[in-house]
Amino acid sequence: MPPKKSKKQKEKEKQEELARLEAERLEQERQEQERHEQERRRVEEEERLRKEDEKRLQFEFDDRLQDEEANNEGFYSEQHAKLSSETAAALAQEDWTNFVACDVLPSPYSESEVNTYLTEWREKPREELEKVMSDCSLACELLQRLKMQEAASLARGDQKQSTWQRELQYVLRELLLTKLDGATADFLLRADEYSIGKTEQLIKCASMPKCGFGLWVNLKNNRRKVIEWTELRITQELPKSLALASVSIRVLHFPMDIHAPFCAPPPPKAPGDASPPANTTETNVMVLGGMIMIELLTLPPAAKKVKGWTLRPVTDLNDTVQRIEYPIPPAGADAEASKAAAASAPPLKLTYPLPEYVIVPAEPSVGWWDEESKSWKTVGVTQISFEPETRILSFMSTRLGSLAMLQPTTIDFPYINWLLSPIDRVSCKFILQTQRYLLEMHISANGVQLKSTEPELPELAYLLDRPMLPTSLVLALRDCGINLCPRDIDATPESGAGEPKLQEIETDAHRLLVELLPRYSIAPSKWNRSRGAAKVIFRFKIKTEVVDLDFETGDTAKPSNPFAELDSTWPAMVFARRYVCRVKALDSDTTCDELPLADHSPHSTPLESVAFDDEDIRTELGQSSRLYLELTAQLLNQVRVFSFSKM
Repeated sequence: MPPKKSKKQKEKEKQEELARLEAERLEQERQEQERHEQERRRVEEEERLRKEDEKRLQFEFDDRLQDEEANNEGFYSEQHAKLSSETAAALAQEDWTNFVACDVLPSPYSESEVNTYLTEWREKPREELEKVMSDCSLACELLQRLKMQEAASLARGDQKQSTWQRELQYVLRELLLTKLDGATADFLLRADEYSIGKTEQLIKCASMPKCGFGLWVNLKNNRRKVIEWTELRITQELPKSLALASVSIRVLHFPMDIHAPFCAPPPPKAPGDASPPANTTETNVMVLGGMIMIELLTLPPAAKKVKGWTLRPVTDLNDTVQRIEYPIPPAGADAEASKAAAASAPPLKLTYPLPEYVIVPAEPSVGWWDEESKSWKTVGVTQISFEPETRILSFMSTRLGSLAMLQPTTIDFPYINWLLSPIDRVSCKFILQTQRYLLEMHISANGVQLKSTEPELPELAYLLDRPMLPTSLVLALRDCGINLCPRDIDATPESGAGEPKLQEIETDAHRLLVELLPRYSIAPSKWNRSRGAAKVIFRFKIKTEVVDLDFETGDTAKPSNPFAELDSTWPAMVFARRYVCRVKALDSDTTCDELPLADHSPHSTPLESVAFDDEDIRTELGQSSRLYLELTAQLLNQVRVFSFSKM
């Protein structure tokens, strides 16, 4: 048995063990530091090599882009000259058509002509109501043309022209209302000459193609329950407070929203704020079926007859009108009292007709225009109903002023699917599946034609097979109730749309990818939405001739599935700010692989990307119509399929 260790020996052994452990720890730390240092050097070396490779590849890519741009300079100059020639021919034909038709309105392309027209109309002396209404109808037509051409100018990228066209819409709208106020004031001044017998009441109507005018004047406070403007098919029930008041009621009926240029954008929300707008302000809405303006007007002082003379006081009401709030505020009431009276005002029942071309929602909504916030509001409008047989819309409202049927601008978003498929080298079909309808359009140098809808919509019958500018067709569809011109503010969580693409990326992609259309079909990729705002990804494939024949007649049959040619194995192409590249990602994959395909590299345009292994694409493009491709790009700029599709 070994001798028992002393306390000093045990302490010494303990210290030696601690020293050994400390030495081992220090050695491990040293080795770990060396390992980390080696790893750091390895990572730095790999990063240096990666940056050198990136720099080398960037230089190679920049050189390739410069070479491609230099090689394509003559080709694109020729294409640009071809587009200018085709556009000039189309505009010349349009000018000749207008000249032959003896159109009295100025050209919406000429700022000087429109300004001259406005100046002459402004300086024109006051005329009788029917003549003024005829001029106002022409002004409404010009307002619609300016609106359409403003959209067309934006689609072409002509910002300068679209700016003055928009500004002149403001001027024309104000002049239109000023002329109507002047004609109304002149008529009210002599209302006693037109009054109806003992009732001392007057109902005046003037219906024109582009606007309607109705006026009711109560001269002797005789009780009347309903006003009927028969020519306008507009009625208004009167509460006792109005039936017994010495006032006049004017109604104006416009086939379009004359407040559209004045609509204010919604205020920006704080990050993470998902709360709905307060005070029932409707920000993402559009007007359907035109609008009516119903206003209470002060009657001018009554004329006096003395010894065969008629004496009329000269006041401000000789030249314009004075509007009264509803309900009529008590004499001497302050702002708070007027506000309290408005809250308890009895609602008025109003009815007016909707045009045949309007697709009326199952649950229509009606709102009133708030001039202060420059937006539509729905508070105070109830009991809304629509009679399909007569197409009469009726509702109760505690508000007067501008009233219209409203519909969310996002009702057809996000698009479910779409396809661009060439018919031949100078035309293609565009199939778009919205949330409610399937639309098929054909595009050529003559314009865009709406060919069919599913389900079939009789309201759109007047648009079928009519060649139109892309912006004109899109605006016409919007007037019917199908909105295909989304804005960034329409990309709300409620609409189901994702993050909108950057405008420059989107427009460049549209401008360049249409060059594939003479030979290729183009379709969405399911990875597009997940690529963020700075990238677009789409699928493409050479169009194959597939003809379905009717078994009985032998005629070409319409395919039951318009997207039948789509396949999840179609190759994909990424379009980004500085490059275009064919990538490995397929819609059949579970992840998106953006690496270039084997033997492929980034290029400057989609045309260059496919020309690598398709020598015929340039020949096909050269034989195509450049105006046709430009109109296709303009349509895509309006519809924005990359920003507002589920894919």
